[in-house]
Amino acid sequence: GDDLKAILEAAQANDLFALMPGDYSAQEINITKTIGIKGARPYDKPVLTGTIFYLKDGAGLSLKDLVLDGTGSVSGNQMIIYGTALPGSTYGDLSIEDCIIKNYTKGTLYVNVAALIESVTIQRCIYFNIECNGGDFIDFRNGMAKRFTYTENTAYNSALSRDFFRMDAGGSTNFPGITSVIHISNNTFNKVCDGTSRRILYIRLASNQITFTKNILANTLGYYSNQTATNIVAMANNNYWNAPNFTASTTSNAKNDTGVYTTLDPGFINAAEGNFKVSNAVLIENLIGDPRWMK
Repeated sequence: GDDLKAILEAAQANDLFALMPGDYSAQEINITKTIGIKGARPYDKPVLTGTIFYLKDGAGLSLKDLVLDGTGSVSGNQMIIYGTALPGSTYGDLSIEDCIIKNYTKGTLYVNVAALIESVTIQRCIYFNIECNGGDFIDFRNGMAKRFTYTENTAYNSALSRDFFRMDAGGSTNFPGITSVIHISNNTFNKVCDGTSRRILYIRLASNQITFTKNILANTLGYYSNQTATNIVAMANNNYWNAPNFTASTTSNAKNDTGVYTTLDPGFINAAEGNFKVSNAVLIENLIGDPRWMK
């Protein structure tokens, strides 16, 4: 019954808020200090509907054990949007763990200002029905993260006509000399970037190091990248099912996987209903994809 928007906007630095199970309707929330928000009972996650977080003044944010549903958001914007930091400041860490994120129109994360983020960590989340109408799934235009980690997540029915990880050169223009270290592993991607001109890695930072390993990419016509700046330092043990353009794209300057990979049918139990439990023994044995579906 509390006013969630008022409480979060009045928070002190490093406050942690535990939300009881239930439905919360809180629209645009300004985050100006580093805080955390988590579900009090992980097995019964609270649902935040139409919520968009605006991070300002170098704030950090931790989200854990929440359902974030973009349905009915006033602006239809991305779930998290960065505003300009105070002069000389760097944003704190962004952490999103064990969340279910769905139905956002433009995307999930938008950094179109000169924001330098220490670390972005996204782990063990499920994303679906992220339309990406007007933005990319994860969309850095003029900011950057020193470390970006995306592991053990599932994303499906999303970014069907946009790119997935977008990190533009504007981040390097604003923060020259910074190398962004990007680690993407053990994820399941199903029906994302489903078009021959759509990229999983649209990375144009002047200095970046990308590892992309042990992921499942299924049911998509997308491909990796056609950008010379996209610096994939490790690509190994990924599995491509009904996803031919990650190994054989004919797009000019396409980066195809020419190393160790498989093209096995994961045998998803019911992908149409969001059940990506794997029945293929080889993928289970080698722990390819989001581990939640191996149990």
